[in-house]
Amino acid sequence: MSVHDEAILRMLAQMDARQARIEAMLAQVIGGGKASVEHDLVQQVADLTAGEWFAARELWATIGEMRTAAEATGEPVPDIAQAFDDLGLASTKSLGRWLAVQDPAVVQRTEKTRDGLLWRVVTLAG
Repeated sequence: MSVHDEAILRMLAQMDARQARIEAMLAQVIGGGKASVEHDLVQQVADLTAGEWFAARELWATIGEMRTAAEATGEPVPDIAQAFDDLGLASTKSLGRWLAVQDPAVVQRTEKTRDGLLWRVVTLAG
């Protein structure tokens, strides 16, 4: 495969990812909405962290690594990274704010460490 072919494949993958983001935004406008995206994101964070304690910085770094890996392989952006975008989570600080407003029965927090507050998704309400 030539360099030109690889560039075309990367551009097609990027176009597919953009189309998926547009479709997700349209789905939010038409139905589902922000609450659905937030619930889905909480579930995705629960799946990713498997009930373990984590700092927002660690989760942010993991999502960044997932994005980088997807871009390097030409794969679409992972759903969890797309959900971050859909909710406007653009930094560790905004992620921490988002975690702080979630249901404390679902998203728990504990003492502050040198990495910041520690969070854990314990269970999801239906």
